Amino acid sequence: MFIDVGATSREDAGKMGVKIGTPLTLDTEFKQLGNDRVTGKAFDNRAGCAMLIRGLREMADVKATAHAVFTVQEEVGLKGAKTSAFGLNPDVALATDVSYTGDHPGIEKKQSAIELGKGHSVTVSDAEGCGIIVPESVLRWLKEAAESNNIPYQLEVGAGGTTDASAIHLTRAVEIVDRFF
Repeated sequence: MFIDVGATSREDAGKMGVKIGTPLTLDTEFKQLGNDRVTGKAFDNRAGCAMLIRGLREMADVKATAHAVFTVQEEVGLKGAKTSAFGLNPDVALATDVSYTGDHPGIEKKQSAIELGKGHSVTVSDAEGCGIIVPESVLRWLKEAAESNNIPYQLEVGAGGTTDASAIHLTRAVEIVDRFF
């Protein structure tokens, strides 16, 4: 990752206290944008946490054991998802994350078929097959849930990196059984 701190050389950056491996965060304030959109720091993970909390509240009458896991270090090796998946060994796991849209500046439509405002993104596979390939029973379950609740969605085949879903999927021998769906 390259972050411009205004230095003219490695030595100049060192004088500022910035070296390779120095933890950094963006100083981005929450701001209103046009068309009912907002910007701010770490929305991808914060939005995922908010969705998970809302989902748990909606599950009050579900007769199943559900674990909510808020993982860490996704961007540096999916570490939290790996340890959580190994420890819990779930029958089914859902991960929330963000997607790049094909109508985003700097992204070509051929890199992502997802469009902003056209519905939630449901991943079919990511990392060009090196990560998760979602079992058909899970895809069917997610699509049926969305359709029965009039929730618009888009299917995504990711060409970039992986998410926590891949780490969970590949951590233990999770058997997906159609009876759950």
